[in-house]
Amino acid sequence: MQVTTALRPKPVQPQGLRNPRLRSALTFAIGAALLGTVLGIFTYNKDPLLGSALGAGVGFLIGATVGAFTDWRVGLALLVVVLLGEDSLRKAVPGSPYTISLGKDILIAACYLCYAFRPQLRVPLRKADNLERWGIYFPILAWMSFVVLEAANPALPNILIGISGIRTWLLYFPMMVLMSNFFRSNKGADDFLRALAYLAIPIFIITFLQNSWYDSMPPFLRETAFRKVRTLESGGEVRYNESIFATPTLLALVCVFQLCLVIGLLKMPRSRRQRILLWISGYCAIMSAHLSGIRTGLLFCAIAVLTCLPLIMYRFEKVPGQPRRKRPGLILGGVIGLLFGAILVGMMDGDRAEAFWTSIQPSLVEERMDTAIAVTDDFGGGLLGNGTGSAGKSGRVMTLLGKESPSNEYVEWGTALVRYSFGLIGMWIGAILGLWALFGLMRAATLNRDAPFACLRYTLWIYIGAQLSWFLFKAYPVLENGTMGVLYWSSAGLIIGLRRLDEVQLPGVATTSSAA
Repeated sequence: MQVTTALRPKPVQPQGLRNPRLRSALTFAIGAALLGTVLGIFTYNKDPLLGSALGAGVGFLIGATVGAFTDWRVGLALLVVVLLGEDSLRKAVPGSPYTISLGKDILIAACYLCYAFRPQLRVPLRKADNLERWGIYFPILAWMSFVVLEAANPALPNILIGISGIRTWLLYFPMMVLMSNFFRSNKGADDFLRALAYLAIPIFIITFLQNSWYDSMPPFLRETAFRKVRTLESGGEVRYNESIFATPTLLALVCVFQLCLVIGLLKMPRSRRQRILLWISGYCAIMSAHLSGIRTGLLFCAIAVLTCLPLIMYRFEKVPGQPRRKRPGLILGGVIGLLFGAILVGMMDGDRAEAFWTSIQPSLVEERMDTAIAVTDDFGGGLLGNGTGSAGKSGRVMTLLGKESPSNEYVEWGTALVRYSFGLIGMWIGAILGLWALFGLMRAATLNRDAPFACLRYTLWIYIGAQLSWFLFKAYPVLENGTMGVLYWSSAGLIIGLRRLDEVQLPGVATTSSAA
């Protein structure tokens, strides 16, 4: 007699706040923050408000770090809260001490350690295929190896500067690896990314309040080390707004990221309530980018919309066990948005109107790109440059020893920074390897058009291109900023991770993509 064993389905791990580990870690972090608030009030008798803010921040960070040691995915989820709050905390503390921004590095380091030493928590959906190994990881690791070698450049006055430069370039790259293995189910990925997109609504509300009642806002939403106004070509001035972030440039880049998320998520069939919230989030992201005062922010939002037009060809979605279904279109919502935007533009006058029209003026963009390329001659570094960390803010590590930073912080254009640090040879190596990795990511983003996350993978690739262009051709080194570094490498990892999820859902196309 043959005995038949019934196969039990694998238990589905709870997602989001229903995940017991995340709920426990969040509860512990909030409890630690409350305890830190009380201790801070009693510790800082002269300024109890400041003490409570510092105590809450330190308490939450300790709780989140403990959660990260138990499960690195929990740590990354709590990292979102830390990234959203650290800049506001810095603005609340007199002098905006840079050491506060090291909090996220501590939490990220805890995630790295958990990922490395708890292998049972990092089992991937599948191993990296040839496209990921040779088309994406190889050129990136080759460039990172060159950066490490340049830390030994004899032109550097101190090896600590080279080590600090290595930290700037390499610290957040493992986020790409972690995020490629972050999601275990389609629902978990959709819920998490949708929540990130919804954050555009409260961010816009704060930005709008800053723009209208800046002087009445509390210190943690008002104080900033950045210039408060932008001078227009006519001589007029428009206020910069940074919302909860350190600078308006960071706000503008986050808005571009959220807009790309919204576009990709809207191309997936979903409930009416979710679609309405996503449309509102997209509109809020665009309006926040404009109110930031950063000319490039609104322009990059427009470029993101235009470069997402190929999504028109992504007409169908295939779900296992169901016939192909038609993807929702974006035409009606786009037309409504254009009409609403036209009304708002028509109501603009004076400096605000000039700020808008100059934001989308092609000649100004061309001028910026020409300047970025030409400025490399002003900061020439010879064949091999002045070494890793010789440009930008990496040299500030010397202030810990009571010395001045020897790094050239006037090198802000990305093209000039690469030329000054790594020389002509490094510039060509970076260009070749950068394009190699970018096209590898594009291949991973555009495979399997009928897969559920195909549109989202494409829009994330658009964002990566936008941030890389911003780094190279705009006078603000966004890849030197910790928050932007996390966002950049996480977006690259999401493309890989969402592709793996799509292949698990559609095993029939997995072999095709693996052979590509």
